Amino acid sequence: MSLQILPQLACGLMIGAFVGVLLPRDLLIRWVGAESGLAGLAIASLGGAFMPGGPFAAFPVIHALYRAGAGAGAVVAFLVAWSCVGVNRLFIWEIPFLGTQFGLLRLCSTLPLPLLAGLAANALVRSFPALDMPGKDGA
Repeated sequence: MSLQILPQLACGLMIGAFVGVLLPRDLLIRWVGAESGLAGLAIASLGGAFMPGGPFAAFPVIHALYRAGAGAGAVVAFLVAWSCVGVNRLFIWEIPFLGTQFGLLRLCSTLPLPLLAGLAANALVRSFPALDMPGKDGA
């Protein structure tokens, strides 16, 4: 591991720890838990779409959400929204380099992906319970 990424990794781990502490567990489960349905997937998708930073920031947050009780579909929706939709990337990279028309095309074409991935994850977990995320609740 390069020493250059250690500060980024440390910051990401702190962000993940803060998420786990600052978000009340019952609120998180109500909003993005396994029983939160399409609304939970939409909330997770919005969170992921507006999550700034690279993998050193995003994955500790995703891990904290998962450990705190977010449903499998919501975790998948958050991850897909962060990686595919990435609204901050639209303004920082795509529009300046590729133009507004392409940026909006990319954004519009990726908007349904987090919801579809979250629905697919929920269906897979219902059909194959062994696929549900191990390690929740510190187990």
